[in-house]
Amino acid sequence: MVYKLFKEEIKEVEETFDGHDKAGKGPPPMPFSHPQYGGLAIWARSLIVRIDNAKAAIDSLYFIPEHPQAKDALDAYNKLKISLDNFISTTCFTNWND
Repeated sequence: MVYKLFKEEIKEVEETFDGHDKAGKGPPPMPFSHPQYGGLAIWARSLIVRIDNAKAAIDSLYFIPEHPQAKDALDAYNKLKISLDNFISTTCFTNWND
């Protein structure tokens, strides 16, 4: 059950991240004081912090035995984190640099 909740959290964050680009919604909502590309990077970083906190909670449950869903959940976490890191380092930084 714990890994199912973790996977649902990852899926929700992934939908939040993908939803703004693919649905034509434009940039995510952010304060007017944030610069355009820096604000996007901050938003993406907040999503990373969200999934990192969920993973830290999972890691603190040392008493839960290994479960078959654990590998799938951790793979999804790693994939999403790499995707968000790449978005910050390539898209946000490259656009800002240009």
